[in-house]
Amino acid sequence: MRGRIYIGEEGISATVSCNIGQLLAYKNFLNTNQYFKDIPDIEIKARSIKTHGFEKMIVKYRKEIVALGVTVKQKDIEKAYKKIPIQDFKNIIETQDAGYEILDMRNSYEYHL
Repeated sequence: MRGRIYIGEEGISATVSCNIGQLLAYKNFLNTNQYFKDIPDIEIKARSIKTHGFEKMIVKYRKEIVALGVTVKQKDIEKAYKKIPIQDFKNIIETQDAGYEILDMRNSYEYHL
């Protein structure tokens, strides 16, 4: 496996390239590991590629996966927090609902994989 896996206090962000056996082992790990198995909205997406998209594997812990450069307190998160079902989010993306802004934090290298 090659890629980037960032584990933070708000979750996990991973983009990897691997063979089918490694993909099955990775999914099994996430589904059975005590830290990841009960996350209801983990969605693993996979598609076939001809070569690795990364030169090496990087696994890091980050306090913030998406660093905002400001300290956000738990009470501020709770005040702004609004969980929506995945299907509702997909509908927002597909209809390009003007009431929402979606911020894609991937770099151009990850976006083009």
